[in-house]
Amino acid sequence: MGDVPERSPSVGPPGPERVSEIFRQYVSTQLLWGHAVARRLGLGPTDFAAMNLLSLAGPMSVAELARATGLSPSAATRVVDRLAAAGFVERASDAGDRRRVLVQMSADRRPEVQAAVEPYREASRTILADFTPAEQAAVLTWMARLPQELDYDSDRPGPADDD
Repeated sequence: MGDVPERSPSVGPPGPERVSEIFRQYVSTQLLWGHAVARRLGLGPTDFAAMNLLSLAGPMSVAELARATGLSPSAATRVVDRLAAAGFVERASDAGDRRRVLVQMSADRRPEVQAAVEPYREASRTILADFTPAEQAAVLTWMARLPQELDYDSDRPGPADDD
């Protein structure tokens, strides 16, 4: 087969049990990877998750961050306090409403965060390079749709209210 890259491990056409198993492995790996990156940055997992949401969504109020993470407002405030003390985020007045305070990523520590997540990005690029463009689109579509499908509400398990 010389020129054709082998895809290892191949999952073939999985049944429902295999899909569940692969998904649970993926989720566990993501959680453990997030914890490892958080440790490298001197953060707890909840702080890293909140910082990641800020990085993706941009500036938001503590109340908005609380809703996005599933934390109570007081727990979200403590997360922001820790992240600000460590220099990962900063508070700024909302230009449209000076009474409103927004939390945003700090430019000073962004390169450190980028370096910490680069191994994940590189692994993702390497794996995706083995797929056809159509397969890449299918994987990325799944990844984009999953957060929408897992809309956490009071009837579903969500992030813990922890520090």
